[in-house]
Amino acid sequence: MKEELDRLRRRYKELGEVIDDLTDTLGHASSATESVLEPELIRARKELSSVVERLKSLSGET
Repeated sequence: MKEELDRLRRRYKELGEVIDDLTDTLGHASSATESVLEPELIRARKELSSVVERLKSLSGET
């Protein structure tokens, strides 16, 4: 279980960095670029939410 927690924590950190990068890029992007990046941002946020829920469940939080 510790290995899974460590893996999820790493993924949480990676996704946070990806979301920060995408958000920053979107702030300077053209509308054509936005249409490509927005779905990626949505996907990353959904995955981050899943990772958070899994971390909570494994650590016994409600």
